[in-house]
Amino acid sequence: MKFISKSNFALAVVLTLTLFIVLTGCDTGVVDDVVNDDDPNDLTEAETINTFESEDENYIWSLDFSADDSQLIAGGDKNIKIRDLETGDIDFEFTEHTETTNQVAYSSDSTKIVSCAGDLGGGEGIVWNSETGEIISSFEYDGALTSVTFSPDDSLIAFSGGYNNNAVTIVEADTGDEIKVFSENVRMTDAKFTSDGEKIIAGTEDDRVLIWEYDTGELIDQFTEHTGEVYTIDISSDDSKIVSGGLRGDIMIWDLETGNILNTYDGHDGIIEAVLFSADDSNIISGSRDNTVKIWDAETGQTIVDYREHEGNIRSIASSSDDRIIASGDQEGIINVWKW
Repeated sequence: MKFISKSNFALAVVLTLTLFIVLTGCDTGVVDDVVNDDDPNDLTEAETINTFESEDENYIWSLDFSADDSQLIAGGDKNIKIRDLETGDIDFEFTEHTETTNQVAYSSDSTKIVSCAGDLGGGEGIVWNSETGEIISSFEYDGALTSVTFSPDDSLIAFSGGYNNNAVTIVEADTGDEIKVFSENVRMTDAKFTSDGEKIIAGTEDDRVLIWEYDTGELIDQFTEHTGEVYTIDISSDDSKIVSGGLRGDIMIWDLETGNILNTYDGHDGIIEAVLFSADDSNIISGSRDNTVKIWDAETGQTIVDYREHEGNIRSIASSSDDRIIASGDQEGIINVWKW
């Protein structure tokens, strides 16, 4: 009887399996750490122009540019820092929150800032004067606040949250008085006003994108094609489209009127933490826990920029008014400012 050595046997097994996979197209289930099907020669080069490091290495949960693009506000720790974008110097620091800041946003003229903080025990929202740090109003929330944004005319604030209070809550910016509540008995992950103020749109923990009519409070539509939690949403400037990013690394663009999916974007290998339309709606910007930021052609779905200068999961992104400067924050407390 002739015996085959262990090494020759192992080699034979590998060759046999390889041949089987090639002939059958069988999926082995092995996934590369980062997959990019786009030709690198077709990508636009991105250049890092500044890097800011958090002293305490806390997650950078939220970023926003001022209206004139001269400053960048960042939330991550209990404190909120406004930096001079050119020098990196901290121009101002807000220290009133007692829990981690989950999101920050400038008003349209950058004279005010709204921030939200908190955990399962409760949350708070604060509206600040951006120059003096004076508190204009505050709002207590029975649950964790996940996002915050101004209305188009800056008179109202929309807070999204969950756990004890699964709702999008609208308050007056100057007083903190509650005006309306949009609820669907599920944790709201992100919420936005349409630019005409007529609708409220929110992403949810149970895989949906919800649309309410603002005046009546009626839930008028819901999009259900995601197969995992919807983490982030944005609305095009003309209110015709919604972009949403989810748990499975999936990004979708929807027609707001019909609910039809206009495009999907595949290329991230991690949860989508942030998505944005560019100012002219021609591009989509996305940040993921796969440590990358991508810029896509909104119509074709082609990757234009694949930014890979972070070593930690991306948690937030922001874009300048002309969309040529991007800020991205990660879980290591690093903010990169880059151009493309």
